[in-house]
Order: sequence, then structure tokens, then C-alpha cells
Amino acid sequence: MHSSNPPLQHPVACLLLAVLFNALAAAAAAQNDITFDGLQRVPHSKLDEVYVNPDADFARYRRLMLVEPTVAFQKGWKREHRSVSDRDIEQLKHRVAKLFREVMVEEMEAGGHPVVTEPGADVLLARPAIIDLDITAPDVTTAGRVQTYVTSAGAATLYLELFDSYSGAILARIIDRKASRDDRIFHLSSRVYNTAEARRVVRRWAKLLLERWDEIHGATPREP
Repeated sequence: MHSSNPPLQHPVACLLLAVLFNALAAAAAAQNDITFDGLQRVPHSKLDEVYVNPDADFARYRRLMLVEPTVAFQKGWKREHRSVSDRDIEQLKHRVAKLFREVMVEEMEAGGHPVVTEPGADVLLARPAIIDLDITAPDVTTAGRVQTYVTSAGAATLYLELFDSYSGAILARIIDRKASRDDRIFHLSSRVYNTAEARRVVRRWAKLLLERWDEIHGATPREP
């Protein structure tokens, strides 16, 4: 006499399938904690994702070498801002990259960590990228320009990789999305406003990096 249950509806088969699915899910979750290049994911309360080489000795690094940042807008951003030309986009990317470098250098040097241009045994190489950049109301010159009021200047994701400047070995990877403040108060969008908000976001990233750097070197926390 044959069972009336199809194979996948049989209680035992369903149980085995559930066990297999849970095992695969657990394996995938564990695998996601280790990247393809051997970095281990570590929890961080203020950054979205942090991956670190378990064997990295960050205490040996006293100086920073900062690669020119790359900048990429959010997919579909240009389609939503048809008045922005390709030339405008390149200028915006250049301004964002320049601002990022300026703020990072200011914060690092204020914290007593020189930013250098040559590799060294105590030099940490940082390769930053600003991706998924979303500027709510870009300040570009257009015909019939109108004033635009916004509650947020936009958002961006930092994709930062840290390397040993001599060997090129990757030591850490940080991925974090930050948005300009949304205080429910309308602000007139302008280059001054957008720049001030961008500096504020980049400064937050720089201070988080400095906090960790100071912890590693046993430095006294600085006033915010």
C-alpha cells in the first residue's frame, strides 16, 4: 500500500529538508563572517561593517598614506537629476574627493598622526572610495534655476581598505553609510550648505578612525 503523501510532504522528508536548510543557512552565515581575502568580520557599534585581518598588528603604524579617493554616484542618480550634465558630475566628484582628503588630513594631523606620501615600515596605506553618493539637490548652474529647500543634503557610503604600505597586504575593510542630518527643518540648498554637511559626515568617519587608532596606541581620548 502506497503512502498518500507526496515525497516532499512526508513528515520525515520535511524534517530532513528543514535540518538541511538550517545547516546550509548557518554555514552561509558563518562564511559571510570571513571574506574572500581572509578578513574576519568584527562587530562595531558605530560602523555598518568592519573586517579585520586577525594577524594584523596595527600598533606598529604611526603614519597614514592616503590614496586619492574615488567617487561614484548612486545608480540612477543622473536619471533623477536630468539637468545635471556629465561635466557637472565630474566636477561634483572632484569636489567630493578633494573635500574628503582635506578633512581626513585635518583630523589625522590634529590627532598627531602625520599624513605622508611615501611608504614606510610604520605607514598605514588607506584606499578610500565614496560610493552610492546621493546629493539631494546638487548646486549646479542651470537655466531658469529655482531655489530648492531640503531637510537633508544627501547620503554616501564609505568603502575604505587599509593596507601595509610596504607589502601591500590588506589589513582591514570598512563599509559604512552615513546620511546628512534630517532635522525636519527645511534648508536652502546651496554649495555652502551641501559642503558643510559633507564635511560633517566625513569628519564623523575621520573621528571614528582616530578613536580606534588612539585606542590601539593607548593615547588619551581627545575632546570631540
